[in-house]
Amino acid sequence: MSERGESGWSPNEAEPQQYFHRELHAAVPDERDDGVRQWYEHREHLASYSPDELAAVRTELHELPEVMEHAHERVSLHNIAGLPGLAYEHVSETNRTSFASVELVYAGLMADLEKQIGQYADTVIRFQRTKIAAMLKEPEEYQALVRTVDTARRRSHDALISQVNAISRYLTMSLPKVAGPGFKSAAWEQDLRRRWFTIDELRDRERIGTWAIQEDIVSKAEAIEAAINAVLEHKDADAG
Repeated sequence: MSERGESGWSPNEAEPQQYFHRELHAAVPDERDDGVRQWYEHREHLASYSPDELAAVRTELHELPEVMEHAHERVSLHNIAGLPGLAYEHVSETNRTSFASVELVYAGLMADLEKQIGQYADTVIRFQRTKIAAMLKEPEEYQALVRTVDTARRRSHDALISQVNAISRYLTMSLPKVAGPGFKSAAWEQDLRRRWFTIDELRDRERIGTWAIQEDIVSKAEAIEAAINAVLEHKDADAG
């Protein structure tokens, strides 16, 4: 890709712009995560790209392993967000009015979950970048710096897991109580098995952490693709 734009910004320059022209899907996981984040942070520059270049970037996004795997992921933010709607179908007619409060409470839980996912992804990326940058420092300073960032990463991971557990308790304990008598609990439990973490998964820190990173990458890939589509629509309108 050639240099473009009055700002002098070029996708061929050093980090982070280089990510726009490399095969990101073939990079190692940590580098993919960091790369998608930098694509996301610089997506406003996509307006300077040609339609063919934009199509290439979009293809690259579709070939990201996290994006491809997400299509088969049982637990996804999209699926989780739809759980109250599924539960509503199992509530008796007489209790549906009182069940309306579930949507409001659940929306707050989901907002907190998305926040924790973003914060955890931030700390993971900061940890990876710090490990690389800190290698140029003295051993004692290196160890102290990495230890500080790693502590923040672990605390963020703990907060993420805590939020996932809070949602799990709400779905399995609080929601059925609000639903009241007549709630089809067997059908609801089946819905949860299809869209929520198993007990073993909830106990697996690595599973929750990996899932959160995948969701963060996918959400940013979707935002980048939306930006690409908007640019292409604008270019088509101008051409017309």
